[in-house]
Amino acid sequence: MNITIVGAGNIGGALAQGWAKKGHRIFFGVRNPAMFKANRLLTEYPTITAHSVSEAAQAGDLIVVSVPAKAVVEVATQLGPVTGKYIIDATNGSIGTPDYPNAVQALKVLTGCTDVVKCFNTTGFENLIDPVYQGESTAMFMAGSSKEAKETVLLLARELGFADCYDLGDDTKIDLVEQLAFVWITLAFSGGLGRHFALKVVTR
Repeated sequence: MNITIVGAGNIGGALAQGWAKKGHRIFFGVRNPAMFKANRLLTEYPTITAHSVSEAAQAGDLIVVSVPAKAVVEVATQLGPVTGKYIIDATNGSIGTPDYPNAVQALKVLTGCTDVVKCFNTTGFENLIDPVYQGESTAMFMAGSSKEAKETVLLLARELGFADCYDLGDDTKIDLVEQLAFVWITLAFSGGLGRHFALKVVTR
């Protein structure tokens, strides 16, 4: 699959690394592709390349938005035509405008894409690189109203090594996925657990 990742920070870099290892072609969308050429991911993985946001977005079958939340509106206006593509919102926090309730809705309205899913935002980048603890795979979570997009997101999450990607519901559950991110952040920093822990669902 051709995967576009807009934003090459810790989360975007971790996702790119994991999916490149599975044979996917990764197109980073960044502000200055020329300056990004020295990034170690581009030297270590020949299937990862850097482009402008619009160029990367057109190259991908699926677009991951992994930027600071307040940059979502700007990014959405740069993507260009997204017909037939899926968008994954991997951001957290306020997008900085009252015009939209969350980043998923902003992406839907501004791009015209109906297949937008919230995922890969509920844990630290270390767990995106390696979600296995003591031989046990941990959990990922998602929400959104596109059944088709969520089927693809589930497969991509499992490729990263997650045991499952739990579907918390439609667009009305987007905030619930963000709350899980804040739970992880609180436990990591205020709760004293540090960054090397993950959430797992267990059943009897």
